[in-house]
Amino acid sequence: MVERGTLSDAVGIDPSARPEETSDANVRPKGERLVLKRHWEDAKIVPIQNGEGGHGGGDRLLVHDVFRGADEDPLGRPADFRDGIRAVAVGIAGNESLVSGQAVSISDLGIIPT
Repeated sequence: MVERGTLSDAVGIDPSARPEETSDANVRPKGERLVLKRHWEDAKIVPIQNGEGGHGGGDRLLVHDVFRGADEDPLGRPADFRDGIRAVAVGIAGNESLVSGQAVSISDLGIIPT
């Protein structure tokens, strides 16, 4: 879980995310933190490592991956076109479910590559 004190454009999302309107400064502290809470364990605050540039250094990594190719990543984060199609399929199924009021199986859409 990442907790942020405020978002610059959060008025429409969460009106309570405005520290200037909060009577208790501890309710929404400025900055952000990452809290790890596993079952049956105490919560731990995990340091957030930010790189330089936008999105905590993520923009530089994304541009590198797109134009030079992804480096070895033990977490398997780089996505390929199949992952993009899968993401779009989730959105299509969600929209169809909203219209029909029924569950929509992504596999029934017939667009997921093998």
